[in-house]
Amino acid sequence: MNNEIILLHEIIINTVLKRIQNLFLPNNAWTFVVPVLLISLIQTSEKEPYTWNEHISCTAIMMALLLPVLLFVFYQEKIRKASSTRNYFLLWVACFVVYLSVLPLFLIPILSPLFPVELTQDNVGMLCLFCIGIELTLVLTEYFNTQLSGSHWLRKLNLEKSILLALLLLSVLLAAMGVSSMSDPRYHSANNLLIGPTLKPLVLLKKLPTFFSFALQFFLLYMAGFFFYFINNRFLIPVLLKQKGMIIYCLAAIGSILFFYPLIAQLIIWLPINNVFGEIIGSPPFKAENGWGAFAIMLVSLPIILTIQWFKQNNQITMLEKQKVENELHLLKQQINPHFFFNTLNNLYGLSLTRSEQTPEVILHLSDLMRYVIYEGQKEKVLLTDEINYIEDYLRLQQIRIHKQLDITFEKHSIDNQFELPPLLLIIFIENAFKHGIEPAENACYLKMNLSCANGKLSLSCENSVEPTTKKSQSGIGLLNLKRRLELLYPGKHELKMENGQNSFKIILELN
Repeated sequence: MNNEIILLHEIIINTVLKRIQNLFLPNNAWTFVVPVLLISLIQTSEKEPYTWNEHISCTAIMMALLLPVLLFVFYQEKIRKASSTRNYFLLWVACFVVYLSVLPLFLIPILSPLFPVELTQDNVGMLCLFCIGIELTLVLTEYFNTQLSGSHWLRKLNLEKSILLALLLLSVLLAAMGVSSMSDPRYHSANNLLIGPTLKPLVLLKKLPTFFSFALQFFLLYMAGFFFYFINNRFLIPVLLKQKGMIIYCLAAIGSILFFYPLIAQLIIWLPINNVFGEIIGSPPFKAENGWGAFAIMLVSLPIILTIQWFKQNNQITMLEKQKVENELHLLKQQINPHFFFNTLNNLYGLSLTRSEQTPEVILHLSDLMRYVIYEGQKEKVLLTDEINYIEDYLRLQQIRIHKQLDITFEKHSIDNQFELPPLLLIIFIENAFKHGIEPAENACYLKMNLSCANGKLSLSCENSVEPTTKKSQSGIGLLNLKRRLELLYPGKHELKMENGQNSFKIILELN
């Protein structure tokens, strides 16, 4: 009883998690609910009394105002596929540019008297700006993933190089602003120079050596902090934390700070920019306060480094699993192809023994079939129409070879010409029918097939006659390989049924 309760509990949890996953993964509409909740909290907290009724009402009203945006994002992929690029772009502009601009400026003053709570124009404007920012971020992320992810220089840009590049750019920017602030009475006094938010290209050109000097010293200053991140990332975490544990790691981290921070503090004190911008680090270098910056870098970088390493390890595991699946699929295809060739060559051998005039025609059909297996069979996906042609050629070859009363029907309904599937997937049904049902038959036999494909769903039923003596041997290596291949290619997206009748065997496949 306890095991049944535990099993039921796990099924319920997995079902709920699956529903949540299906809700969040297919589209990004939920991301636009985040600014709604934020602005609703801001709106509710602006004036008393702070009530749940006010918060829920604000959230509901803003969700209703954003309904065109939410609907567009929810059905974005379908709209993109059903519309031309121009029409899709016009709809996008109408939704995110026109509507979100008109909403706070014109619609809110008109509609606000109808609301049970008062929505300020500023808050709605902030909501629209957040939505525009989220959409632009999603568009840029998609562009980065599809267009820039394969760039050679991006593949080499790891976290450490990214941090160094960011520090270099920041150093250059601060140096440019510092030089631009010189001789400006707002920022430059007799004893100190403050970095003001200003850039003056002419001043930079006149004081180019000073600019390079500032940039280099700022970069060295940031490199002092990067040094502690570097030893934490390269040695302390991967070696001591993973192999020796947390206590040894903490002692090593504290020891590194105690040993290095006086040396680094002394180097910073020697930098000439201390005479320009004032003391960056207090003298002497042995002051305890100088070590707090290094301690903060170690502390902050620890969860970041652990998270990145977890993602790397998870990606490696995923890649290895993918390679394993690809290798297994390759082996299964290599098992399926010889099975087909053995059957066909046996057919040809039988015709050659009888010196049949149809032998050249069979050889021609066999040549076409082999060409398909060799060239198309190596592809990941082929058109369903090509697979159908392959099956029909195979059936014609079998009808030439078999000299018995055989009734073959192959009905096709609503065939999607653009539907793709793995090659040599459907032929196993027909091969199995001939090998275990038709070839051993002594009396009249039949093969009935029904194929339909529409709206991304494929359904194939294959029924063949079976004589009682061969009924128990229906599952050969072809069907076993087919089952495993379907599990790898369509996990959770296929259904394979086998029905044993009194004098028949039927197999049904449904693919999503």
